[in-house]
Amino acid sequence: MPLALIPWPTLRWTLPKEPRPSRPLPSSITRSFISSDQGRDLELLTACSNTPSFSSNPARPPIFFLHGGFGGASVWIEWMTFLQQRGYTCYAISLRGHGESWNPGFWRMTWGTGLNDLAQDVRCAWEEVLLREEKRRQINGEADEKMYPVLPVLVGHSSGGGLAQYVLSEGLVRTEALVLCAAIPGFGG
Repeated sequence: MPLALIPWPTLRWTLPKEPRPSRPLPSSITRSFISSDQGRDLELLTACSNTPSFSSNPARPPIFFLHGGFGGASVWIEWMTFLQQRGYTCYAISLRGHGESWNPGFWRMTWGTGLNDLAQDVRCAWEEVLLREEKRRQINGEADEKMYPVLPVLVGHSSGGGLAQYVLSEGLVRTEALVLCAAIPGFGG
């Protein structure tokens, strides 16, 4: 008996009709949305420290987390909470098609989104983090940036680690330090 084949024209991909419910966040973490270069929303989670900030203790720069494939900013919640309690301010982005960020759709995400597109998402979030840190310093009347530059530590896991290597090699961001957790190489196939 031959297998019944589904005619190709009947297969199609559609976006969900209702948005996914957001994952609840701990009270110490806030969710905001920033605009990408294309004017689309990118999720940015923030855990601000209540202890003395960066300029009063330059050993505690802000930390910026990049998730791996099939993840989102929320995979870093436990680390953000842990580090916040120890005086660090933490940020985590959900790249396009991940977490609560805008979803370009399956086919476009799979075949139409390149490394440069994801790198531009990181650059937009990085610039937002630098602006937020500068505002915090001004509000708190902290030391001159020349004395203590506000450069976050970049942490990347898996493909986020490969993306972190890429944005640094392309000069899209400058960082205090780079932490790679089970990262893919930033080169090769």
